[in-house]
Amino acid sequence: MKLRRLLIVPTFLFFACLVLYYWSILAPLLKPDDFDSWGKFLLFLQNPEIFQSVGSSFMIKYIPVALIILWAFYLFQLMWNHTYRERGISFPIYLLWTNWKYMVFTTVACTIWILFASFVQAYNLYYDPTGGIRPGLAGYFAHMASGFGITIILYNINLFDIFQLKGMRGRMVEVLLILAILLTIAFNYEYTEALHPERYYSELVDMRADIFSNIFGWSLGAALYQMFVPFEE
Repeated sequence: MKLRRLLIVPTFLFFACLVLYYWSILAPLLKPDDFDSWGKFLLFLQNPEIFQSVGSSFMIKYIPVALIILWAFYLFQLMWNHTYRERGISFPIYLLWTNWKYMVFTTVACTIWILFASFVQAYNLYYDPTGGIRPGLAGYFAHMASGFGITIILYNINLFDIFQLKGMRGRMVEVLLILAILLTIAFNYEYTEALHPERYYSELVDMRADIFSNIFGWSLGAALYQMFVPFEE
């Protein structure tokens, strides 16, 4: 068992080197970025327009609100449980099942999500043939970031104890419950978007791609939570 644990580091390094190798041989084959996405993003960061009023931008303001609530609950939980240990209070509180590393990760990742979503909206990079807007994949990446961001925020909440889940089967139920919440949000967004084709023209294939992008973001967020926060009954 100890030997197998030691093998994880060289195995990870092997695949990391393999990824870098393929990147080195594929990068020269890529077409140049005529839009200069990275340059425009750096320009946007110099004077970011975060809280815009067009499209879905009005929802961005709820992300920092969610982070503030998470940190407030987390700090309250830390102080309460410290008092619990010091004074022998009858029960600890675990509103959140997380740690400071995952909280910091959530905050940094959601800050990047805010900046990226605002950037995409500011430059109107969504695919919209009726508006004559340049086709691109920015919308799919924005949905991927949204799925990822919503997932990592929800994972901080102690759903495991709230619903009295048990064991690894309970953890699987937790994973699927968060997916159900995410898909409810995603389908509602697609529905409200479809009601206003004058703003965003979205065909069925685009809706499917948006949903799958959200699912991809969810899967990445779920996997990272398992790495950051250890499983305990």
